[in-house]
Amino acid sequence: MIEVFSVPDRPSISIAMASYQGASFIEAQLESFAQQTLLPDEVVICDDGSSDGTGDVVARFAKDAPFAIRFQPNPERLGYTRNFERALTLCNGSLIFISDQDDVWLPEKLATVVAAFEAHPRARVVVNDQIITDREMVDTGITKLGNLHRMGMTSDGLIEGCCTALRKEWRDLLFPIPDGAGDLVQPTLLSYDRWINEMAILLDVREMVPRPLQLFRRHGGNATTWLLSEPRKIGTLDLVGTRARTVPSGAWAERARLLGFYTHWLQERQDLLAEQGIGIDRAMKRVEHERESLERRIALTRSPLLRRVPQIARMLLEGRYRYFYGWKSALRDVVRAER
Repeated sequence: MIEVFSVPDRPSISIAMASYQGASFIEAQLESFAQQTLLPDEVVICDDGSSDGTGDVVARFAKDAPFAIRFQPNPERLGYTRNFERALTLCNGSLIFISDQDDVWLPEKLATVVAAFEAHPRARVVVNDQIITDREMVDTGITKLGNLHRMGMTSDGLIEGCCTALRKEWRDLLFPIPDGAGDLVQPTLLSYDRWINEMAILLDVREMVPRPLQLFRRHGGNATTWLLSEPRKIGTLDLVGTRARTVPSGAWAERARLLGFYTHWLQERQDLLAEQGIGIDRAMKRVEHERESLERRIALTRSPLLRRVPQIARMLLEGRYRYFYGWKSALRDVVRAER
């Protein structure tokens, strides 16, 4: 029996979900919302043209749900990022939790994250760890943070929307994603969740709950297919051995272009951020440091091994590989075949 807590003067809570062909799994996720020790006030689901009865599943659940459910079919297909963007903009809560359609949240997720917001008034975004499971929700013992750390990354690499909650004022500041982003808006470059989290990281307004608060279902049809989301321990050989001959300089150049957009947005929003007590100077330095690191790594791909090794060592000492996979990326640059 789940005990539901009534918290006086607690912030209002919305859950934003994007659905598409989710009939197989969405009910389990909705049930996990109803099992929360702190219930949400509303769930907003934007559907991107499902034809499998997703809406019928939601309608059946909504009849007895202990919170309001708004199911909003899109007039036309929006795609992954724009569908989540629409769901976020329709939410009324002062705290907005983002949900995939195929996961299951642990009963204490909402209460734990709300407590983190209350403990950190400056935080605009809070993220939590998750347990990676198979299709049947079998606990593998593998967490997303665990895989990130094994690959030499920090918790900054955890940017999944399904692990993210944000304050309404942060939503209002970031969305809709400005038209100036143009073709950068794509799942592998500027997704809605990368936008939310990377801006919060740059501006030091993000907090991490390192405890897993949900089960992350991997069933073969997920919208995201990142290596570190696989339900197994990811090791050095996955990164170095399988990609040693790959030179992703094109992806690095695209990332540098994205950082240019970040710089422009920060400069344009400087006054609005200042009104919230958020300065941009440190963020601007971080963006420039990463951009320089990308340019130097691109240049490495054109250098012979004997010249490359001392440059790699200098980049390591200067902390420039923290934007990639740490020393593992440095090792990849050493063993990578010359162009």
